[in-house]
Amino acid sequence: VVIVEPTLASIRSTNQLLAKLDALPSTRTLVVLNHTKPESSSLITAKDVATTLDCKLDAEIPYAPADMRAGNSLGVLAINQKSRNAKALKKLVNLISGQAQIAKPSLFSWRKGA
Repeated sequence: VVIVEPTLASIRSTNQLLAKLDALPSTRTLVVLNHTKPESSSLITAKDVATTLDCKLDAEIPYAPADMRAGNSLGVLAINQKSRNAKALKKLVNLISGQAQIAKPSLFSWRKGA
């Protein structure tokens, strides 16, 4: 698992690391974008990161300090909460463990049959 932040230095280092990993025989590499500050304050988008690294991002962890603080102070794991952050972490866990992502039906899926 390679974790990259949406910063120039992190993208540059990740690009170098991915080049070295590509040279190894049969390695499975997951690339995760970790937002360490609000997405609105970053000039680099997830699409920019994927384009620069020339790979798809397997998971994207949103900036959610409140979720992490709740985990620290209340003893609630971030993955057990109902938030974007928990959803992203569950996706990452499923990717690492090789489990299939289970898609939940949308709220209005019953209307598609009509």
